[in-house]
Amino acid sequence: MATALHRLLALYAVNKTDKNEGQEQQESHPAVPGYDSGMTQLAAFVLLAFKESESSNKSSGQNEGSEREEEKDKKHQAAAAVDDSDAEAEEDAFWTLAATVMYRLAPYYSPGTASARLDADSAHLSALIASRAPAAASQLHALEFEWAPSLLQEWWRALFFDALPPYCALHLWDLALFFNSAQSTSEVLVWVASGIACSGSNGEALARSTSCQEAIVTLRTAALELKQLSDLEDTTSSSSSSSSGSGYALAGVTKRMESLSSTSGGVVNSR
Repeated sequence: MATALHRLLALYAVNKTDKNEGQEQQESHPAVPGYDSGMTQLAAFVLLAFKESESSNKSSGQNEGSEREEEKDKKHQAAAAVDDSDAEAEEDAFWTLAATVMYRLAPYYSPGTASARLDADSAHLSALIASRAPAAASQLHALEFEWAPSLLQEWWRALFFDALPPYCALHLWDLALFFNSAQSTSEVLVWVASGIACSGSNGEALARSTSCQEAIVTLRTAALELKQLSDLEDTTSSSSSSSSGSGYALAGVTKRMESLSSTSGGVVNSR
C-alpha cells in the first residue's frame, strides 16, 4: 500500500510539472496545484476505495475453478510485481485524485487563493454557528478561536478523510464532489462543519470551553463520534442565505443525491 501511494503521488507530481510547463504561455489557464500534505490523505483514501473494490471483484471471481487453477493463479500473482487489477485500481485512483484537487479543491491548494478562500469560509461558518448556537459562537469569539489555522485547513484539504467515520466520510465525498463547481464543494464542507459544531450537545460543550485547545478537542471528538451524516441536517437555517449567496441546505443536497443515486451512484460509490 505504501509503495502504491508513493507511485500515485509521484505520478501526480510529474503530471503537475508537465502541465504547468505547458501552460506557461496560457496565463488565463490556472496552474495545477502542487503537492500538499493533505493530498497524501486524499490519495490514500481514493487508493483504499479503488483497491477494496478491485479486491472484492477478485474474491468473488475466485470462488469458481479447480484447485489447480487456483494454484496457478497464486504463482502468477506472486511473480508479478503489480497485476492488472492493481494497476487499474491505481490508475483510477490517480485520475480521481487529480480531478478532485484540480476541479474541486484547487482554491485551497493554490498559494494565491488559499488564504482568501479559507477566510471566506471561516466567516461563513462563524455566521452559521452564530445563528444556530449563539452561546457557542460568543464563547469561541471570546477565546479568539480562529477556524482556518485550527481546523479548516486540516478538514478541507483532506475532505474530512480522517476526521469522520468511514461511512460518513464516503457520504460526504459523494455530496462534495457531485456538483460541478468548487464553490458547491465549499458550501457542503461549511455545512458539515457547522453541523459538527451545533448538533446535539456540541454547542453547549463549546459554550463551556475554557481554551481554544479544549474547543478543538470537542470538535474533533464530535466529528469522530458522528453516526450518520444525515444527523447534521438540522443545522439548516433560513438565515443562511444572508451568509452566502449560493448557500444551500445539506438536507436539500442529501435529498437530491438520494433521488439520483439509483442512476448516478455518486462520484465515490459508498453504498
